[in-house]
Amino acid sequence: MRHIIIHLGIYLQKKVAPFIVFLFSAGFLQASINTSVYVSAHQDDWQLFMGVNAYNDIVKSSDSSRVLIVYVTAGDYSDCLTTSDTQPVPYFLAREQGAKNSVELAANTHKQRYEWENDTVKIHGHLLLRSSYKFITCYFLRLADGAIDGQRNLSLRNFRKNRFANNYSIDSLTRYTNWNDLSTTCSNILEFETKNSNEIFLNLFDTSYVYNPNDHSDHYETALIFLNASNTMPVKRLVYEGYNSGNNRAANLKNLDIMKESALFAAYNQAMIDNNYPSIWNNDYIRFCDKNYFRLVSVEPQTETPHKKSVIGMFILLTLVISLFYYSVLTRK
Repeated sequence: MRHIIIHLGIYLQKKVAPFIVFLFSAGFLQASINTSVYVSAHQDDWQLFMGVNAYNDIVKSSDSSRVLIVYVTAGDYSDCLTTSDTQPVPYFLAREQGAKNSVELAANTHKQRYEWENDTVKIHGHLLLRSSYKFITCYFLRLADGAIDGQRNLSLRNFRKNRFANNYSIDSLTRYTNWNDLSTTCSNILEFETKNSNEIFLNLFDTSYVYNPNDHSDHYETALIFLNASNTMPVKRLVYEGYNSGNNRAANLKNLDIMKESALFAAYNQAMIDNNYPSIWNNDYIRFCDKNYFRLVSVEPQTETPHKKSVIGMFILLTLVISLFYYSVLTRK
């Protein structure tokens, strides 16, 4: 028996050990990674309507727990490029700074500050602005705000209904020829930013007029974009109530969570003040900070391949370790 174990150990050293190295390099033994995706029509949406979940995801973000935030519109109110002596920064840029402030507030609970890394990436033929703060990645698509009822000429709703073509980002960085072009781009963003994830959580507005009535048109449209963009992906979808949550809906957050959400919005609002825009710290907005209403609409089965790879890899590794242990013990005798 001892002779057999010794020969097995020699065989494992020469033949199996290199295979184990291959398994590691091929990703068979990779650690589990999850990504939480937040779809935001405007720069203050995730803070006000998804704030507690987003705050907690950002706080716990790490190499194995990523956060992706996609801002679809510029939130520009058709006044996107106007500046003045008192307001030298365009409104949409002030809003983007506010969104970054909110990210920093949650991420810096680790008592460590990071630097924003900004770049432009090409996805599906479109140049897109991307900003990353350690483990949090943000995309700014900068399409025109469509107003509550979606009646502005360049609204997402009119674009989806084919009432115009060639929807440009307000900075003219790119244009989308039709709704499918935009949807495919968003799908490619998801695939690119979650390609190594074992689990994906997609947070977006509820498109049901029963559960989420009277919401902003951009909320509905951005959700439709990403529902379509993710329809072939194994994601868990959490859908949130928007404006209606502030209308006679009971507070459902604990005191600590109310503080988290209020802090996120306060950080956002500070950018408005810093850039000489009116503060929006008023009841029209802060009435959302004591409540988050959402539901899990579907749980599509995650592909089992990464899990099975990990199990097989760990079994082989364990077998190798045990065999080498016995081999080393027996050869010393």
